[in-house]
Amino acid sequence: MKCTITGHTFGIGKILYDHFTAKGWEVQGFSRSNGFDINDKLEEIVELSKDCDLFINNSFVKTHQIDLLNRLEGTVPKIIVMGSIAGDYYEQMYPNCRPYGEIKHQLEQRCKKLSSKSTSNILYMKISMLENAVSCDHPILYSDIVSAVDWWIENPRINQMDFELKLTDYTRSKIKENLGIDLNE
Repeated sequence: MKCTITGHTFGIGKILYDHFTAKGWEVQGFSRSNGFDINDKLEEIVELSKDCDLFINNSFVKTHQIDLLNRLEGTVPKIIVMGSIAGDYYEQMYPNCRPYGEIKHQLEQRCKKLSSKSTSNILYMKISMLENAVSCDHPILYSDIVSAVDWWIENPRINQMDFELKLTDYTRSKIKENLGIDLNE
């Protein structure tokens, strides 16, 4: 099996890169560290990903996640798109988080629109706080993400699945404290 992944040197991307490598998959990673700056190499990333079994759309740079999804859907059998719960709150997250949240919101909407017509199986993972992002009482573990991805791959009858890891009460309180946004309203 062949997997290509953007943003494979840190966080979720690295965990999934290492996971699929350990499973014996042929894994190609794309990041600035190995000469694949998505701003300059988008076309090359698309070409090198067309023959893979799984494309993991992880790297966030401008609207390139949407661009990659549009270019590879229907070509790659399985696509995992890493989203963010910030997309739900992009109108409230001002000023620092708004561009990020707005683009993640657009990405989620695009995944939903494609779910009924694409021949690619698309997993959109809407993720909140991860284990190393903040010190919190019930963090999302990288192992939870890996388990969800493995389950999805092993269940080919699932054509489309939204996967959302919810914010903890602690994380909600930190967002309110640091950004002044009450997500409980």
